[in-house]
Amino acid sequence: MPRPLLLVEDNEDDVFFFQFALRKLGLPHPLVVARDGREGLRWMQDSVAASAPFALVLLDLKLPYLDGLELLAWLQALPPAQRSPVVVLTTSEKQSDAQHALRLGAAEVRVKPNRPDQLVEVLRELDAKWLREPLGVPVRAGMPLQPAGGVK
Repeated sequence: MPRPLLLVEDNEDDVFFFQFALRKLGLPHPLVVARDGREGLRWMQDSVAASAPFALVLLDLKLPYLDGLELLAWLQALPPAQRSPVVVLTTSEKQSDAQHALRLGAAEVRVKPNRPDQLVEVLRELDAKWLREPLGVPVRAGMPLQPAGGVK
């Protein structure tokens, strides 16, 4: 089973569109959804503890409790082998937000598409760039799909 994706997103409509786009593309990766920054941090901590990093983290910047930049700072403190690649998808078009996210270790920063067909295309590009396993490299078994601390 492919490693899961982590979507850290508080907007229910955006979560629905991500789920739709992943189904439309037929991506085999399970999707774990964290609805705020604190829940996202718990999922990331659990993935590190289980030595099972996510295949990719899709991160919004503007989140309740902990924002995306705080989550990136936490990830940056980890040894590189324990980090998951992070793609920031945000409604912010401020160049300073993008630069800050990249300095904190985001692999990419993209403006979040406002239409489902655009999101499908973005996820298609991310799949080609980040999720395709090289031939001959085994995919690690996925981690449990519930955080150890539970969802609050």
